[in-house]
Amino acid sequence: MVLVAADTGHRYVDTVHARHREARAIGDLAPRGVADRSGQALPWSRMRWDRAGAPAPAPAVP
Repeated sequence: MVLVAADTGHRYVDTVHARHREARAIGDLAPRGVADRSGQALPWSRMRWDRAGAPAPAPAVP
């Protein structure tokens, strides 16, 4: 069974905008361009995929 409940968000308006002065500059939020998956970094990265195949599956955990 799945339940999806919509929320208008009215309860969060005061807290969402309360710390806007501490928010990061918009320029700092741009994705980091990387050449391959080893260069990925937070908060987010982007790379040209060029239809590359899927990475090898992770080894099974015993």
